[in-house]
Amino acid sequence: MYCYVIWGKDKHGHTKKYLCKYNGDLEPGDVIWILDNRIYTALVREVLDELPIDSDSLKIQNIFCKNPEGTFPAKFAKSFFLALVDEYKDGEITKEKLTQIMEHFLVAIDSDLKSNSVLEEILCKKLPDASLQFKDESVEDKELAFGKELKDMEFRLKYGYSFWDTPKDHKEDPVEYTDEYLKIELELERLIRKQIGENEEERLGFCHLYWGTKKKILKEQFGIEWQSPAELNPDINFD
Repeated sequence: MYCYVIWGKDKHGHTKKYLCKYNGDLEPGDVIWILDNRIYTALVREVLDELPIDSDSLKIQNIFCKNPEGTFPAKFAKSFFLALVDEYKDGEITKEKLTQIMEHFLVAIDSDLKSNSVLEEILCKKLPDASLQFKDESVEDKELAFGKELKDMEFRLKYGYSFWDTPKDHKEDPVEYTDEYLKIELELERLIRKQIGENEEERLGFCHLYWGTKKKILKEQFGIEWQSPAELNPDINFD
């Protein structure tokens, strides 16, 4: 059996994703150990019956342990959730799959969530509640509602504050908090990444390249006027 597993970030800030082989049964949400000079703990994102067509260029790792016994540190639960959010934003998984994977993960592993009350609230309450909105007929734009909730969860875990709390250290364009902008944000980010390329993110001054590209795409393709942090905060030196 083959599967894609995910964990953490690579040097470009994207989710680490590997193709693995395992002589046994696996389900999305299982936790596995990979031995490659050192032990890596990863989450099964997708199970495959056969190798993907483009697998020739990929290194196939061997899984040597499924769902390690014992309490699982909460930091891994946080890392896996944020990695799944990235996969959802990149269009690799659906919102339903994201929720299913996390639900299976929480059942399969005795995570130490009590050590992180925010993480426990997000994984055990906010994420299930956000998923249930798709069955709520009173919610008109279910995709937008889920996207807002997911963005807030991500901000709380990454930065320690809600997305809806305006940053105190610099100004941001308020258009980024409107439904008009949030509806197209995922498409926008994919267009920016496609135009800039994957290997520019380590370059000094990357933020200005990113903002310039974002401003151009927003105006030309979506008819949205947007000001960058550099334009709104001329007294701050961004690099």
